[in-house]
Amino acid sequence: MEIRKEVKVEKIVGFTCDICKKPCNHTTEEPEAFEYATLHGHWGYFSGKDQQDHECHMCENCYDEVKEFVDKLGGQVRVRHYDLLTGHLLKEE
Repeated sequence: MEIRKEVKVEKIVGFTCDICKKPCNHTTEEPEAFEYATLHGHWGYFSGKDQQDHECHMCENCYDEVKEFVDKLGGQVRVRHYDLLTGHLLKEE
């Protein structure tokens, strides 16, 4: 026998860019259609940031600026292309 009860569930409905403070929502008509990038750092025991996680959400414009900065430093941001229907990896740059 099923036992049911109405419960409140909290869910993410959008993101704000941690750099420019603008919303990362794709449209105002569909507030849950958000597009964002995450800069994430996980630091181990022997780092100067022992056992810390750092995270920054970025809108597409700020991401492009951060990626350009990484490129200027001689670094590389890995880009993976996926098939929208199957989810299979198509290529990696």
